[in-house]
Amino acid sequence: METSKAIEIMAAKAREVGSDQFDILAGESEDSSVKVYKGKVKETEISSSQGIGIRIFRDGKPGYSFTRKLSEDSIEQCVKDAADLSQFSAPVDFKLPSEKVVAASDLNLYNPALEKLEIAEMLELSFELEKKAEKSHESIENVLISAAGKSASKFYLLNSNDLTWQSQRNSTIAGVSLVAAKGDIKKSGGYFKSTRDFSEFDIDQIVGKATSKAVDLLDAKPIANGQYPVMFDHYMAPGMLASIMPALYAETVQKGQSKFEGKVGEQIAASCLTVYNDPFVPGLAGSGYIDSEGVPSQKFNVIENGVLKTYLYNLQSAAKAGVKPTGTGKRSYSGKAGTGFDNLFVKTGDKSRQEILNSLDKCLLVTKFEGSGIRSSISGEISIGCQGFLYEHGKVTQAVDRITISGNYFELLKNISEFSNEYSDSLSSTKIPDMLVSSMNISG
Repeated sequence: METSKAIEIMAAKAREVGSDQFDILAGESEDSSVKVYKGKVKETEISSSQGIGIRIFRDGKPGYSFTRKLSEDSIEQCVKDAADLSQFSAPVDFKLPSEKVVAASDLNLYNPALEKLEIAEMLELSFELEKKAEKSHESIENVLISAAGKSASKFYLLNSNDLTWQSQRNSTIAGVSLVAAKGDIKKSGGYFKSTRDFSEFDIDQIVGKATSKAVDLLDAKPIANGQYPVMFDHYMAPGMLASIMPALYAETVQKGQSKFEGKVGEQIAASCLTVYNDPFVPGLAGSGYIDSEGVPSQKFNVIENGVLKTYLYNLQSAAKAGVKPTGTGKRSYSGKAGTGFDNLFVKTGDKSRQEILNSLDKCLLVTKFEGSGIRSSISGEISIGCQGFLYEHGKVTQAVDRITISGNYFELLKNISEFSNEYSDSLSSTKIPDMLVSSMNISG
């Protein structure tokens, strides 16, 4: 059954069971990828999925259910399950949106040309990447994987107020992962680039970055324990700082799980930190004109010059707080309503990374995390293994590994000294420049 027909049937069934209101989400996805190893095809994968889910309100109580089977019987059972489950929920007091949202411009989220991208083309690129990587440096011992792929998805929304929305997006990705060796020392490195134009892949650039990540760390060793200025490069800074962001979600605050509770209007971070949500940046993964609850998206500051300006609200948390939602409600057809940034940005500074490093007597530049470590948005605890480079007066004096950086997020935010003027080149929805923290604990 076509997704549009399934939505029509589900809406009719929802009205039949006597719902106060409802919203329906549906999704479709198609993915294909290839991997090569030692000049041979290691794996090709083509997959697709679709599903539909409903949030139904009876006596103000929401019930959720979903199905991946788009048959009339499955849809009818899905609606019945949601209606039955609603009796076990607490009532909520908000109305689903009815405002019609109009796209202001093309956000460049979908490239029709990618539909014509064939497996053979992805294989050819993967083989070329592997060949280039094998010869990129004398220390390259093995190219673990060379791969390429593409993905496409569609999103559908309909609610009981006749608000409807449909969008689609796609992208392609390619890269290599390799191992460099020097005696008994081995270091891995990898680089994968995502884009919406297959012709943009630069083999030399991809291989060069992957090779550098491994080769440059072959002589790495720990540094002395102590406190150091630490800079997280613009690939590591997003993973580092984004871990604390759930503490800014209103639902987290309302559950008593955020140390930012009651802090709106207060200085919670260094004045150089401005965090904002921007859903209107062409090409980025989180861009869009509407959130998954039907609320219009918006650009707004969350932290401005270190001052907490607002939490992020979905419909339910906004109703509980007596404020307007921020258009950052997040929900898939198979899940419950949550919250999240569209595109998370930290405002850039005025200097390049190198200019900042030149101004410091000593600084540890972190370019890689070792494992997941501990990064808690609730307790604020940070403890994570890292690799990188020790700089003195702007020059590398030592590659570094086997160290652990520790601290607390709520102190880290206050100890941020500066941001560079450069973001990573990925399609990631989290854009944070190189981030300098004035002091962190290092143990080797």
